[in-house]
Amino acid sequence: MDDSLVDWARPLLIRGLEEDGNFGELVDPCLEGNYNKQEMTRMAACASSSIRHSAKKRPKMSQIVRALEGDVSLDDLKNMGKAGAIGGSGGGVLNPSGGGSSDYDTMQYNADLQKFRKTVFSSPENTSGSSGERP
Repeated sequence: MDDSLVDWARPLLIRGLEEDGNFGELVDPCLEGNYNKQEMTRMAACASSSIRHSAKKRPKMSQIVRALEGDVSLDDLKNMGKAGAIGGSGGGVLNPSGGGSSDYDTMQYNADLQKFRKTVFSSPENTSGSSGERP
């Protein structure tokens, strides 16, 4: 269980949005396929744009709410979170990483996260054997 939710969902979102429109692995099996396909596509596009590596390229929550309510087209959603409220440059919804060289790629993120975990969990405070209380 080393993967994060984002690492698990990102390829499924990309495949569903770019390739086949199938979100079966993301949908709760209890729904038994009973959901609105357009709303699922909209939700997947919102999720995908919200997990872009670059925080500057992610849409604001107010923009996500408008998109989920259907007040914004999927084309507009692709541009949200970029240089302006609805326009600008950067990674699209279908490419959450943005593809730019300034973006924080998944491999670098995972390496940094492992380094952080190693540092935190091997620190003297965490290995002192005390009851977890600070002096």
